[in-house]
Amino acid sequence: MNLDHVKDLQPEVKRMRLIKVACPVVLIFSLFVLGWPNRADAFAVYPFYSRHMSPVTQIFGLPPAEGGTLTPSGHMEGRVVLDIANNFNKGKNPNETLNFDGETYRTTLALRYGLNKTLEIGLDVPYVAHTGGIFDGFIEGFHNVFHFTNRSRDKVEKNQLDYQYTRDGIRRIDIENSTSGLGDLMLSLGVRLYRDEEPHGRSAALRLGLKLPTGDSDRLLGSGSTDFSLALAGTDPATLSAWDMTLFGEIGGVWIHDSEVLEDMTRHLAGFGTLGFGWAPLTWMALKAQLDVHSPFFRDTRINALGPWATQVDVGFTFALTKKTFFDLGISEPILVETAPDVDFHLALRRRF
Repeated sequence: MNLDHVKDLQPEVKRMRLIKVACPVVLIFSLFVLGWPNRADAFAVYPFYSRHMSPVTQIFGLPPAEGGTLTPSGHMEGRVVLDIANNFNKGKNPNETLNFDGETYRTTLALRYGLNKTLEIGLDVPYVAHTGGIFDGFIEGFHNVFHFTNRSRDKVEKNQLDYQYTRDGIRRIDIENSTSGLGDLMLSLGVRLYRDEEPHGRSAALRLGLKLPTGDSDRLLGSGSTDFSLALAGTDPATLSAWDMTLFGEIGGVWIHDSEVLEDMTRHLAGFGTLGFGWAPLTWMALKAQLDVHSPFFRDTRINALGPWATQVDVGFTFALTKKTFFDLGISEPILVETAPDVDFHLALRRRF
């Protein structure tokens, strides 16, 4: 074999390898800039279908935001939603001690059907699990990199489950072993109040929810109460359409009837609201951000995880997989420390039939 000839070929081999590496990079970059071919046209932006995931809040009938757009008549829309909340909240005063250390997983099958142009019915079937989880080390490392406080996370055992609340010397909540099961079912009704005739026009809807006590309240899979919610929701893709932005919001209240979890402390009424936007510069992707707020569900407490107003910010993306299939990827963080889980990872697959 002529070694000189082999040496002469080496630059060409290196050049071919470089082309093989560069082509996929250029292709991916082109898809990002120009838009994914043969995917959905500009799609309607919905709020994140996320909820407050504290172990003692996710049990109530606080509905996720849905916006003012209803499912079209004769069509069904299905969502499979996974929320993973890492909780690390502590509080202590002369009368109370709280320790929420663990992870709560909530998987929801949410179905919506358009009865006609003005009515939509729905059903949410949740499966709830409380475990020690797997994300403690990741979150501690993330906090260290960005110099955020770990609030004594590094002083306790990682990936343990310890949901406890003691009041006046009596242990009111005590979950130390992993548990899972069916949560509280929710029925819903959407009533269209307004809708522009133009595609993706402004819309408003009245949304009603009825939560049924199907989950085990002793294991924080449900509240043991029948809850009713009422909300006014709106979606506005027109005002900022020149910037490919959609605005959405929701405001409402939830009525709680005889909860079996901290029953003497539970308020019968609570208010909630959502305000957010979605920016869709590409036909296959939207960037979304929203603020979720709700008033306290408990009274006569000075523990931050129970008493104050809770606020959290959700940020992430919606990806159009096909013209009728969408995937949400988001993360939630509390604005007021300890009023919500340290972090909530949100994944949702939505399909219209």
